[in-house]
Amino acid sequence: MKLKVPNGVSNFKKLRLRNGYYVDKTSYFKVLLDSIEKGLCQVQLFTRPRRFGKSLFLSSLEAFLSPNYQNPEDLSSHLELFKDTAVLKETEFCQEFMGKYPTVLISFKETESKLNTYEDSCFQVALKVKEAVEKLKFIKSFKLDESEQKKYKAIVDLDKNNFSIEEFPTALNDICKIINDHFGVMPIVLIDEYDVPLAKCYREDYYDNFRKFFASLLGNALKDGDFVTKAFITGCLKISKESIFTGFNNFTVSSLSNGDVPDLCGFTEQEVDDLLSYYDLTDKKDIFKHWYDGYRIGNKDIYCPWDVLNYISDLIVDNTKEPWPYWKNSGSFDILRDIYDKAPHEFSEDIAKLVNHETICKKIDESISFNDVNEKYNPNYFWTMLYSTGYLTLVNSYKHSKEIELKIPNACVYDTFKDLETWTFSKGNVSYSNTRTKLLDALFDGNDSVCRKILSNTLIVATSYKEFGRNVDKEAYYQSFLNGMFVDYANNDIYTYDPSYETGFGCADVVITKNNQQSVILELKVCKSREKLEETALVGLNQIFDKKYDEGVFARKIKVQSIICAGLSFCGKDCYLVFKEVKRES
Repeated sequence: MKLKVPNGVSNFKKLRLRNGYYVDKTSYFKVLLDSIEKGLCQVQLFTRPRRFGKSLFLSSLEAFLSPNYQNPEDLSSHLELFKDTAVLKETEFCQEFMGKYPTVLISFKETESKLNTYEDSCFQVALKVKEAVEKLKFIKSFKLDESEQKKYKAIVDLDKNNFSIEEFPTALNDICKIINDHFGVMPIVLIDEYDVPLAKCYREDYYDNFRKFFASLLGNALKDGDFVTKAFITGCLKISKESIFTGFNNFTVSSLSNGDVPDLCGFTEQEVDDLLSYYDLTDKKDIFKHWYDGYRIGNKDIYCPWDVLNYISDLIVDNTKEPWPYWKNSGSFDILRDIYDKAPHEFSEDIAKLVNHETICKKIDESISFNDVNEKYNPNYFWTMLYSTGYLTLVNSYKHSKEIELKIPNACVYDTFKDLETWTFSKGNVSYSNTRTKLLDALFDGNDSVCRKILSNTLIVATSYKEFGRNVDKEAYYQSFLNGMFVDYANNDIYTYDPSYETGFGCADVVITKNNQQSVILELKVCKSREKLEETALVGLNQIFDKKYDEGVFARKIKVQSIICAGLSFCGKDCYLVFKEVKRES
């Protein structure tokens, strides 16, 4: 019987005990832990996109390091768990580290939806520390003095009634000291997805106080490292300006850009080839590569593990299953939308390039803070967030302080971008709704320059050159574009929107009426060159009068007193408008 596909399993012991397929990353144990003997960095942060295997890696490290507390000399369970893995080939290293270090693993990845107030945010973080300490059952065998017993019980008996925001930040340090004093070895601390609670709180008015609480909790234990051998921390973002890690001794970061351990998380092409061969899916390799490969970390191309394992699991059930963008359902756009919403015009042209499978060059600032995102506007934040969270990847090597070439990594993320694009032009995007309001105002004012600017900026990201095929009715395409902008907005107590409105001696392309007092008639035309835009717009305007569309509107909408007539021409993603106002004859 074949090993089970471990999609969604981030607990190493569970994966191994339930006969799950394990993509072996244990060779990195020696790389990371050797630095203890060399006196190098004490705290290491690893930043990777979500669903890249960070949690599983820390879980495997915990399983390797944690002692058999009943019989520390008995490593049979360790040897069974790590059977046939690369780390067991390092005999001397295993003798030194396997089962030798008490390990405190704290995961913050499930706190995102539970943070509503400052007090609740701090309490939810404290609960995660409590969960981690409760797993360290060996502490109950220690002969704790009265002070130690009080500190231990303050954590394991934690509830909302006895939780103290002022006192709890020493909890992690207290536990590490207790372990060191009674076990004789300073523990190793593993913190998973440290930035999740920060990302949830960043736009709240209590964010700065929460950040200080969180920084104090980590800093008390890790800053000087008096009772900690080493700490490994994972997350999506570096956010070094947050002062979460300020003053930490020998603190280093392994990010997407420096690529010092490129395949620590994520799957290499060889690892994916091995998976596909094992599950008899080699014939699907091109599909996997197109949909889920393309991330560049250091000098390696990396696949997203979440997508690969989920698709393998589906194919085992149904070999005809089409690929699916699994990754896009594993997170939210909240931060990206907040940044985008501040100045959508800054990003529209580059988004269009990305959706059209082009590359863009941007300056990436991996040291941004959540506070910067919330309070300041800088377009680099948007591209940095897209890059750090896995929506974009490097085309070539990273160059510090210089613009780098970025692209959408694969078809899965491309699908996510299309969702972002769809959301961009929906009522859910307040900025876009405001844009449509401004466009309507400009139309009724006959302000051609404002209308043209808004329409052109919208066309850049709302349309694709791929849509302009030989068999496409181009005027109908632009008609649909305008329908998409107005149909769910302009039919309300103020506006009515009538596409293909029968009037005069034909049908006007668009008629919008405001308060039953004023109308706008738009006649759409398409030309082949930008030089013809103005001339073509005039053709549209003249058609309104030649076919007496205006007279028909006056006749059918008897309360309308004036009409803004506009010829609107399009060429690709550019447009031009010519206006003329007519009033009802008395």
